[in-house]
Amino acid sequence: IVSTSIGCEGIGLIPDRDIVIKDDVQGFLESILFLVHNINDAHRIANNGYLFAKAHFSQDKLVNKRLNIYESLIK
Repeated sequence: IVSTSIGCEGIGLIPDRDIVIKDDVQGFLESILFLVHNINDAHRIANNGYLFAKAHFSQDKLVNKRLNIYESLIK
């Protein structure tokens, strides 16, 4: 749930809701320590990230997107 901006680029996650983004070593370390000591925040962010991934990248979603692409090619 902690990443760099490049690590989550283009995915659509919302910082501090779905993920914590830090691009420097000190900020990355501080964020990890914060989450270790603030378990409720860690659970909230992890759960939001999970729900986001499930909503946008589940097998069902990916299959439907792929089918739509195939159907558009056939038309």
